[in-house]
Amino acid sequence: MKVTKLKLILPSLIFVAILPFSSSAVEVKVEFIEGKKFSDYEMSGQSRKKSLKVLEKEMLNLFTELSNEVIGKQGVLSVKVKNVDLPGNIRYGMGQTSHDIRVIDNATLFRLDFEFALKNAAGEVLKQGEHQLKEFTDTQPSSLQMRNRSALGYFEKPLKKWMKETFSE
Repeated sequence: MKVTKLKLILPSLIFVAILPFSSSAVEVKVEFIEGKKFSDYEMSGQSRKKSLKVLEKEMLNLFTELSNEVIGKQGVLSVKVKNVDLPGNIRYGMGQTSHDIRVIDNATLFRLDFEFALKNAAGEVLKQGEHQLKEFTDTQPSSLQMRNRSALGYFEKPLKKWMKETFSE
């Protein structure tokens, strides 16, 4: 009897706990424009097609996370990615297993070119424009931790800085 009550109560509590956070979130839409023409998007051990799918998913996750943290109000952020240039380059047939690997040296350039539009809940455009993020990698401990987070870990810090500058009121 106790187990049955718990099964009914637990989903209700989870729904109630999530409800307040979902109403104030920014909806994020990410679209790749001619992804096959991006400068450097291949990920080690993945086909080009799979690399694009993974990058698009990770880009959506990154923009969503940062938007909710920095913008934090209802609305829609649309991002059209025009170019991705991941840090480092692919070296084919390297490593202990002779697989291709991405080698990232000190001070390696990475870029992200995109158009953006932030609309409020009523659909009115609050901000829009284009941005070209162009940064160099570094070997600081915080950067080393970001490398392991995702293929776009290096993009997080400069994107967050750009969002704060662009969307602060």
